[in-house]
Amino acid sequence: QGKYSGEGNLQLASGERYLGTFQQHKFHGRGSHVLPHKGISYDGDFQAGLRHGQGQLKERNGASVYIGQFQEGRRHGQGKSIDQASGISYEGPWVQDQPERPAVAWDVCPVDSEESYTIVAELWKEEASKQLNANPKEKGKKGKAPVVDTSVGPELKGIKGQVLPETVVRLLDAEQAVVPAEIGRRFRVTMFKERRGEDPEEVLRRPVNFGDRRPTYVDPLDEADAPPQKSSSKKGGRGSPQPDEEEPPFPGHEAMDGQIVTNGRCVVGGNDEWLLPVHLQPAIYWLRLEDITELEGSIWSALPALELPFRVEG
Repeated sequence: QGKYSGEGNLQLASGERYLGTFQQHKFHGRGSHVLPHKGISYDGDFQAGLRHGQGQLKERNGASVYIGQFQEGRRHGQGKSIDQASGISYEGPWVQDQPERPAVAWDVCPVDSEESYTIVAELWKEEASKQLNANPKEKGKKGKAPVVDTSVGPELKGIKGQVLPETVVRLLDAEQAVVPAEIGRRFRVTMFKERRGEDPEEVLRRPVNFGDRRPTYVDPLDEADAPPQKSSSKKGGRGSPQPDEEEPPFPGHEAMDGQIVTNGRCVVGGNDEWLLPVHLQPAIYWLRLEDITELEGSIWSALPALELPFRVEG
C-alpha cells in the first residue's frame, strides 16, 4: 500500500529523475534514470531497483559509455565500453563491473608469427649486462661473439642503416594471452644504449633516434675524446663563388608514438621513419615501449613499460 507501481515519472530536488516502470516502490522494468550531480545516466532494464538486463550507461557526463548487459547493478555479460578521454574501447565479456580479460602487459612479435620476441630478448639481457660492465679499455677490440640460443623463439634483430623490421605491438592479459577486445590504447617507443656514468654505479641510457640520417655522430659524453672532424669545405680562389651550405642531415626522432587498433594490435617499423642510424656501433641496444594513454577518471589502468634488448649488426 502507498508504494509506486506501474508507469511513473519521478523527479527529486537534487535533479535526479526517473521515467519508466516501478514495482513495490523500486525501479523495475524499462526505464531511464539520470543523476546529473554525478554525471551519470542510464537507459535500460531494471530489476528490484538495480540495473539488470540490457542497457546503456553513460558516466562522466557522457565521456564514458557502456552498452550491454547488466546484473544486479553492475556491468556483467557481453558489452562494449567506449571511453572518449582515453580513446580506449573494449568489446567482450564483463564480470562484476570489470572486463573479464583486461590488458595487463605489452608484447611484441613478428608480423608473420604469433610467437613473442620477449623469449629470446630475456636471454639477451645477460649479454647486455656483460656489455654494460665491459672494461672501457677493451672498447673496439674484437672479442668472442656472444652466444644465445635463438631456437627458442623469434629474435628481433636490426641492421644499422636499415629500417627496424616490421613488428607487431599487442596487448596481453594475465594469462599471457592476446587481448583482441581492447583497442585505442596509446604507446611510445624509444631506443637507447646503456653505458656507465662517471660514477661506476650509475647507468646512463643514451638515446638513439629513429630516422637519424647523420653519417656520423659522437655522444656528447665522448666529445672530449673524439678525434677532430675533418672539414669538407674546399678553398676557392679569390672571387670564386661559394657553394650554398648544404642542409644538415635529419637528426631523427627520439620517440615514435602509436595506437592499438584492430584486434588489439598495431604494426610499427618497416619504413624510413624507423631507420636505424648508419653510425651505430654493432652492439646490444634496448627498445622501450611505454603507455602514454590519458587515463584520468577512467576505469583503465596504465600498463607497465616493456623494455627488451636486441642486437644491431653492421
